[in-house]
Amino acid sequence: MGFCHAYRDDLVLLARTRWQLRRAIAALHEEIAALGLRLHRVKRFIGRTTQGFDFLGYQIRAGARLRPSAEGLRRLRERARQLYEREGDWQRLRQYVLRWWRWHLGGLDGMVRWKGGVKRTWHHVCTHLAGKHPPG
Repeated sequence: MGFCHAYRDDLVLLARTRWQLRRAIAALHEEIAALGLRLHRVKRFIGRTTQGFDFLGYQIRAGARLRPSAEGLRRLRERARQLYEREGDWQRLRQYVLRWWRWHLGGLDGMVRWKGGVKRTWHHVCTHLAGKHPPG
């Protein structure tokens, strides 16, 4: 049988073989139906994960630590831009990025890639704010 991890309404189901995956999917459908629920047909992926996959803002790859997904970083940049345009406050923007970084690490001891830390994330956000630079 495969491995299933659920987070609210999101889940990942992994199996080593196609047959294990089929059994795991059938068991999942049975459990979901018994609860009176159904799976969303559009938002799912079934296939090989040798190149990794995105899940809940993380890029997940076998044998590697979690890192922010490209989509997760795009959303961070977009929300940071909106916050800056609305308030124009670098301190508030820095607090937002720090909170995002803490969320990124949250509860995943040793599983998240630290390369560059929050400074790298802060720099990433600042370089995407169309030529704006924080004071100092």
